[in-house]
Amino acid sequence: MDRRVLVLNSDYSPLHVCNMRRAICLMLLEKVDVLKAQDDLILGVSAVLEVPSVVRLKYYVRRPWTDIPLTRQNIHLRDNHRCQYCGSNEHLTIDHVIPKKDGGGFTWDNVVTACFKCNNKKGDRSLVESGLILQNKPRKPSRSVLYKYASQDGAMWADFLACVN
Repeated sequence: MDRRVLVLNSDYSPLHVCNMRRAICLMLLEKVDVLKAQDDLILGVSAVLEVPSVVRLKYYVRRPWTDIPLTRQNIHLRDNHRCQYCGSNEHLTIDHVIPKKDGGGFTWDNVVTACFKCNNKKGDRSLVESGLILQNKPRKPSRSVLYKYASQDGAMWADFLACVN
């Protein structure tokens, strides 16, 4: 029940990523159509349900445009859960490329995912002083990048995310 499901608006634009339990509730309430299902089935007492991967709302939901929030989870998603200095995926933290003491803020262009070891090695110094090299320059991600990283099986959602910018 920990699988993720892509929720599309009635115009097929990506709206949200929810867990499988929520998607099944929406199915039972007949609020969504299942567009893509996984091979698994859920056996209930009175019904057999397919496990959804992509669902579409039957009614259009107007959602005000919001900017991508700068959160720890979104930073890790943008960096694909990898240290941007050594590539490790264990003991991940957030590092300021330009330290706070030197005027570096908590912005998309200044924070990266770093493992505990690299973060301690860099400390409160600049990249040149610490001798570390960034693998990728930090930048603000597009919504499609976050949706793609949020999927557990990118191939299942690829057709629905092809036109998202």
